[in-house]
Amino acid sequence: MRKPLSIAVLLLCATACQRQPATEPVASIGGSGPTHPVSRYQCGDTQLGVQLLGESAAVTVDGGAPVQLPEQGSTSGKTVFSDGQHTLTIEAGQLAWTPPQGTPVACTGG
Repeated sequence: MRKPLSIAVLLLCATACQRQPATEPVASIGGSGPTHPVSRYQCGDTQLGVQLLGESAAVTVDGGAPVQLPEQGSTSGKTVFSDGQHTLTIEAGQLAWTPPQGTPVACTGG
């Protein structure tokens, strides 16, 4: 009875100890800590890199320095991130970008 149990334990250990394949690093926008994927969008003539960080978003505009946008509100279908000048809106899976003193522009990509 001990022999089958010992074999099962050895098989379990061998399976758990197998080397895991290497994964590609996830792109990130500056900063340290856990990385979050960056999604690329085209919003009219503007290119955005968007990194959702939970209660905030980091956004690069045309490859510039990241702008940190805190979440301003969220409902079941809409989330708004804004610093008072820039606004990123995600509604029903669609993204819109509002630059300072501009109007919202629908974005494609992701």
